[in-house]
Amino acid sequence: MAVSIRASAAFVANNSRGSVSINWPAGTVAGDLAVAEIDWANPSPPGPGWLTVAPNIFAKVVTAADLSAGSFQVKTSLYGMVVFAGAARAGRVTWQNGVRVSAGGAAVFFGWSDPYDNVSEMGAPAGQVGAPAKDFTNRWSSIAARAGLTAGYVQSTASPPHSLSVEIIAAATPPAPLLSAPAAGEEVGRANPITLVWSHQGQGTQEGYRVSIRQVGASVWSYLTSAGALSASLQTVAGSQQSATITAATLTAGVAYEWQVATQENGTFSAYSEARQFIPQNPPSVTSVTPSVTAGQLAGTLSWAATATAGSLVAWQVAITTASQSSPDSPMFLSPVTAGASTTTGVPVLTWTNGASYKAWVRVQQAGGLWSPWNSGTFTVSWTPPAAPTSVAGANTRPMRANVTGVPAGRDVAAQWSRDGGATWTDLGYKIAPGTTAFFDHPLAPFNVPVIFRARSLEIVNGVGLPSAWTVSAAVVSTDRGAYFVADDGPWVAVTVAQVGPVEHVQGVQVSYGMGADGARVDRSPVQGKRGSLTLDVGTREASTALTDWITTREAWTFRGHPETGDNATDRDTGTQRMSPAKSVTSELPVQALIEDRHISFDWVER
Repeated sequence: MAVSIRASAAFVANNSRGSVSINWPAGTVAGDLAVAEIDWANPSPPGPGWLTVAPNIFAKVVTAADLSAGSFQVKTSLYGMVVFAGAARAGRVTWQNGVRVSAGGAAVFFGWSDPYDNVSEMGAPAGQVGAPAKDFTNRWSSIAARAGLTAGYVQSTASPPHSLSVEIIAAATPPAPLLSAPAAGEEVGRANPITLVWSHQGQGTQEGYRVSIRQVGASVWSYLTSAGALSASLQTVAGSQQSATITAATLTAGVAYEWQVATQENGTFSAYSEARQFIPQNPPSVTSVTPSVTAGQLAGTLSWAATATAGSLVAWQVAITTASQSSPDSPMFLSPVTAGASTTTGVPVLTWTNGASYKAWVRVQQAGGLWSPWNSGTFTVSWTPPAAPTSVAGANTRPMRANVTGVPAGRDVAAQWSRDGGATWTDLGYKIAPGTTAFFDHPLAPFNVPVIFRARSLEIVNGVGLPSAWTVSAAVVSTDRGAYFVADDGPWVAVTVAQVGPVEHVQGVQVSYGMGADGARVDRSPVQGKRGSLTLDVGTREASTALTDWITTREAWTFRGHPETGDNATDRDTGTQRMSPAKSVTSELPVQALIEDRHISFDWVER
């Protein structure tokens, strides 16, 4: 594309060197390149976007905001301007009355005299803008511009005493943009605004666009306005946004349309993109949603009625929310998209609240890809809780035990325990339909510390236990001096500890002595846990084999040790420790011991 001269403004002297308003020359449009001489400019450059080409010479790509303002303020003694269309930027600069240009380019020639020279020495160059002007130093200045030049060295047709020449480089035509959305042949909802998306392919920033639309087979294009309407006249929309929106319901449902776009850069528009088709369509609808969950049940059925506006229904999706939600954005349950035209499915078992109301949401998809809006129906989940156990009592046995009585027939039972009066609870066990009584051993009960137990019965409905109220025991204190290993899944074994080895608090420690240091430097990592060793006493070979098997077949377990004697000869609890073997387990029969005295030893690490 060749550069052309769009507009110009002759030199104006401002001998006061005060602030002036420099107007954009009439006819200037966004994307043009302005080249100006602004002597003694303050600020320099004279504003945002201006680039310094040479002393007192500046260039700027004019924006829509510049034109909206109409002018800019600067302090100067002399100013003049030429505006070029189809120009990318200023190029070569010479302190001569000529400059080399590329094909299709342009040149600007600035000239000035010595003080008190006669104006006739300035000459009358081709393309001169206005008449020479004299500044407060009694120097004459002139400006001339020539465009549409062939490649080569171009001289001014005048030879003023002093010259500066600037090459103006033509803007390259940007490649045609690439279309992103809608996809080729895609069905799009016409009830909402339709968004068209593309990707500008130029080297710089998109300055504007032109979108054209027509029905497939039509000979005449319509043009999209910035407001989303269609116009019979060409519409140029300024801006860097690479999308445009068609107002809802503008296009006819079920009719194929095609669209294309051209984008602008450096004042030059690309060719139009390839045309792409899409089909505006009204979406399907879900006209009714009927969920049903029978009282006393946790699962149910869901049915709905739906209608396609074009073709057939091809998929559906279901969501469940609380009744207070106005949309399924944060559902308790969201099914996968399921292919088919089904109108029924099941309501799954979820974490319901007894007596609470919920919403079942449904949306459907029709051939072509459009989804319906979500529609919902309300339902309630309720049940009658089973009766609670009659009583729960803790027994100070070895180990401590919680006895549960009065369990309703055919009901499961769960138990928990607490050492802080019921502020916090820990699961103790679960038994499936144990009859009317059940017991739960508690080998980890702390020594000489009051604990309480609680239990409840559960009715299994749809694979889920519906719980009764809790029945709570009185406090009981364990005086059991035994030691135990308790596996994570519940099994336990009583042990006798012969020796507890030193316990190491595992921590990386590095000691170093620097050259000339007066002491050691110690670096330590955070404590990573504990490790130690245990020696257990067993009486028989069979007992040794059984305990060794128990230890070596479990990855981890919790150890409750024997109580220890504290101040005033009062025994106290030693707490619990979760551990795993850190080395192979060893067993031995000391030669000086009786045959019944055998030892099992192993190193452990905290888990």
